[in-house]
Amino acid sequence: MEFLAIALPIAAALLIWWLTRGLRKPWYPRFAVEAVFIAAVAGMMGLAFLGSWYNQSTINRGEPD
Repeated sequence: MEFLAIALPIAAALLIWWLTRGLRKPWYPRFAVEAVFIAAVAGMMGLAFLGSWYNQSTINRGEPD
């Protein structure tokens, strides 16, 4: 499972990079599109990490009787 947690965001980033190749214009700062998408993927990975940390740090009390 750890492999999927790393491979899926990387695959999504590569797919987005491939789809947005046509957006690059000569007047853009160099690597501007890539930097935005890398920041978005890093944000999603951080949110997933915090969610898993919260899930493991809280007590699962189950359903009330």
